[in-house]
Amino acid sequence: MRGLLAKLTLGAVVGYASLGSGCATERDPIKRVQPQAIPKSFYIGADFKGTQDDPEFYGRTMIVDVPYGTPGWGLFTNSLNVISRVKWEITENQLLGRITYERIEGTDGKGREGFRSREGQVAYAFSITKHFDVRRDYNAQTGEESNVVVENDTDRPWNEREFIRVDWSRNQVTAYDLDTMAFIGLIGGVQYDTMAYNVTDPNDPNAPVFDLDNSYFDVTNKLFAKPDMLYFPQWGVTYPACMLPTLISGGTAPAGNCNSSEITVRHSFRRVVDNDYEPADWDGFKFQNFGAFTTDRMGYARDYGLVDDKWHRFISRYNIWDRSHRYADKDAMKGGTTCTTDAQCGDASFPGSRCDSFKGLCTLPFNQRTAKPIIWHYSEGSNADYFESSREATLEWDTAMRIAVRTAKYAECKRYGTGACPSVVNGMFAEEEDAMALVKEVEACRRGEVKDFQGKCDQLADAVAGARGYSEAIKDVAKDQPMVILCHSPVSGDDNPLCGTKGTRARTGDLRFHLVTSVEGAQTGSPWGIMTDSNDPLTGEKVSASINVWTHVNDLWAQGIVDVLRYIGGELDLTDVTEGTYVKDWVSAAQMTTAAQAVFPTMSTDEVKKRVASLVNVDPKQVDWEGPIPSDVATKFTAIKEQVQDIKASAEVPTSTGPIALQRITKAQNSPVEAELMTKAMQQLGTASPFTGMDRAGSILRNMNPMIRRELYRMRELAYARRGMC
Repeated sequence: MRGLLAKLTLGAVVGYASLGSGCATERDPIKRVQPQAIPKSFYIGADFKGTQDDPEFYGRTMIVDVPYGTPGWGLFTNSLNVISRVKWEITENQLLGRITYERIEGTDGKGREGFRSREGQVAYAFSITKHFDVRRDYNAQTGEESNVVVENDTDRPWNEREFIRVDWSRNQVTAYDLDTMAFIGLIGGVQYDTMAYNVTDPNDPNAPVFDLDNSYFDVTNKLFAKPDMLYFPQWGVTYPACMLPTLISGGTAPAGNCNSSEITVRHSFRRVVDNDYEPADWDGFKFQNFGAFTTDRMGYARDYGLVDDKWHRFISRYNIWDRSHRYADKDAMKGGTTCTTDAQCGDASFPGSRCDSFKGLCTLPFNQRTAKPIIWHYSEGSNADYFESSREATLEWDTAMRIAVRTAKYAECKRYGTGACPSVVNGMFAEEEDAMALVKEVEACRRGEVKDFQGKCDQLADAVAGARGYSEAIKDVAKDQPMVILCHSPVSGDDNPLCGTKGTRARTGDLRFHLVTSVEGAQTGSPWGIMTDSNDPLTGEKVSASINVWTHVNDLWAQGIVDVLRYIGGELDLTDVTEGTYVKDWVSAAQMTTAAQAVFPTMSTDEVKKRVASLVNVDPKQVDWEGPIPSDVATKFTAIKEQVQDIKASAEVPTSTGPIALQRITKAQNSPVEAELMTKAMQQLGTASPFTGMDRAGSILRNMNPMIRRELYRMRELAYARRGMC
């Protein structure tokens, strides 16, 4: 007994001494935990066994970069994608993402809440490389802990350990209607190499993002698309398409890549949040009035199988309301008014309330709703040259959405007679255009670009509207808060505060943002522009919209239009076109420059003098100065600048001579003058072949630059149509 007491006393002294010395000399921990150590609770909640607290995620895979020459249809940045709602299941070797709904409503119940929630269709399957706990290392004999923090994968069974690490390099499921890459592989005939790998370097621009506080993560990996192979049955041989010219069906030379093309893809997952969205079933009658993209949801009736009555075509649209349904506690969305028919909802307190049959709740009238803006980000890496024009287009959509919100409230107010109704723009297109102009000026003021009205942008709206004679409705629209906002990426200090904190990055494929992407690099399989939105599969709500433009096609098209105009204007003759002389000259000029000098080489001194002289109406021969421009010429430049700074060029401005010409044409109709004009040449223009001369030059046209040829044919068909000959 005495020996035991002695041991206890000694242990207490040693423990106390070690505690005291630890407080005095404790060293900083050495962390040996590797990246991407994610707690299981992030995926499946705190209860590892039950499913009641399992969070639900949106899941999507997007292509974010494709090199030039990649074979196969659909392989371009932000290509067609598939989004699903999943809950995660953790097994010993795999992280499984199972959809949280029946693939077809009313069938087997797999995926629905309850005992079958972990039987939903598997959309994602990634290998788990390790289950572990994060704790201090210790002496296995004494239990004494060290200052080294390690990944412990031995002390507890795998299913009790708190952390996992996942190999995101390959989704092991082939689900054509759930997985983006499987879908594109199917329709594009693309085969992928097995050399897939993760991007794990934290310094890489494509480094993984794990935003656990906001329940979001994305990982980037790379696939390798094999070159297309063509089979020729008449010879019994298979040959790479990249080595065959485009004259042969399926050939891709010289653009096609004969090596495996490295495709960058991003898996992104964002926790599902109930935004109180009100879905709308867009049937054929509604579609006739307003066509829309839809997210289809099929349904099953036990007695009849798949039936039209359960086929819902949910309109794919943005949620622009903070709340859409009636709640006793609207912040917590609790105490909703349940319903089965509209008659149960409309009353004196809520005139215009309807029954949302999909949620079984009464809606909130438009006049009691608070609008919230649609926020877009100009995705990181986009061509900066197109930001201003993109923002200009955004402001026009912003104006349309402000008018739409006001119109919804106005129509409801007029129908139910609920007091003073909001003003609305009702002057057709002219008034809408005026509203757009004023909104753009007020938003420039809000960005701090109108120095005389800093912080007084409503006063600017009043002043400009008064000077131009705009209606009160236009002023009200301009003073409204924005409904569509475009932000930089990274977010700048000049952006709207709703864009997020300064420095916020919006990468392509990020499921948290609506993205406008101007792809600068050339991609063989890309369209000119395309919308590739991700919509909630159960409601149609836009989760992450995507507007994409390939600016290399802009350059190609713009150059083609310039060439057509030069040809029509006589600057290019048929020899230039058929032999490509002008293209050779353009390429030679481009090769003479550096990247900093853009397309054209630096102008010579004589060329500068010539242009300056023409601008200030001086004979070039009199321009003989060297060095700085003379002060008298500079004064003329200043005067010209003051004259044109408030001038805006527009093709829509009516000409001063237009009305005179129209009056003369009207008077000439059915007169002797008109009869005299019916010469042989005019009669030929009015016959079935107004372009007879061009038709005779068909052989020349076939040898033209394809873009010019298409444009000339288009012009010819347009002329036919205008004469009623199509």
